[in-house]
Amino acid sequence: VDLSNHVCSALSALVRWGCANGWLLQTSEMLLNDLRKMGKRKVKKAGESNMYVDPSEIPSHADVNEVAKQASKVSNIWWYELMFNLAAYSGLRFGEICDLDIDDIDLKNRKIRVDYQCLSVEGKKSRELPKWDTQRVTVFPAETPSGYKLLENLKKRIKELKALKETPFIQDGSQRKLLFPNRNGGWLCPSSFGSRIRRPAQELAGWKKTDDGDFLWSFHSLRHVFCTYYFVDLKKDITDLRIAAGHASYLTTIQMYVGNVEGALERLNS
Repeated sequence: VDLSNHVCSALSALVRWGCANGWLLQTSEMLLNDLRKMGKRKVKKAGESNMYVDPSEIPSHADVNEVAKQASKVSNIWWYELMFNLAAYSGLRFGEICDLDIDDIDLKNRKIRVDYQCLSVEGKKSRELPKWDTQRVTVFPAETPSGYKLLENLKKRIKELKALKETPFIQDGSQRKLLFPNRNGGWLCPSSFGSRIRRPAQELAGWKKTDDGDFLWSFHSLRHVFCTYYFVDLKKDITDLRIAAGHASYLTTIQMYVGNVEGALERLNS
């Protein structure tokens, strides 16, 4: 019997039990996906952190632009294009962007307050603190590198929501105007969003796939776009980026996005 498969099966059973009994706040499928990925061992280069995100694992600006357009096309809802672009250039996680309401957005200063996220466990949704219980403020550009007018379209979306005569009810019984809701005005369902919007959009956009037929990039990959855009493209300070990204330490940000291998032997041999 393959020991790794046996261990994965045992851990999978524990994850499902923990989610069903409310001990784990993350969705079981997301945790199990991470577990399956761990089973596929990845070769690392000497000198690189295990957290290092290889550039091949990050969508290009053109890839983001195309999947955002396709998301709007497959859903026939214009603001899905806004949602994908906002995630890619503000660093919001899926649960965080699903919980955004009009009061979280500071259009004048191009800032977003991230106080909560929506978590879905076995279909039951709740409003919880962000990952690591860390509330933060992040930023976004007025226009993306591909020319999408982020600020202008955010203004348009907020204007639409303010014009609503009634404030929708969320699944927890509260009433808020979410920027990116389901058809009833409540929190989006991760699985439904994935099957109806994300994966069809990725397919149409021609996003890369692994040898197993899975998409190389996920919605979470858009966070890597945000971090590399501000750190690599705009040359922003990594300690400032760490705050906007919500990392526990700036060392996490460094380990994820600063490669130490290229040129190392040349420097030693000079």
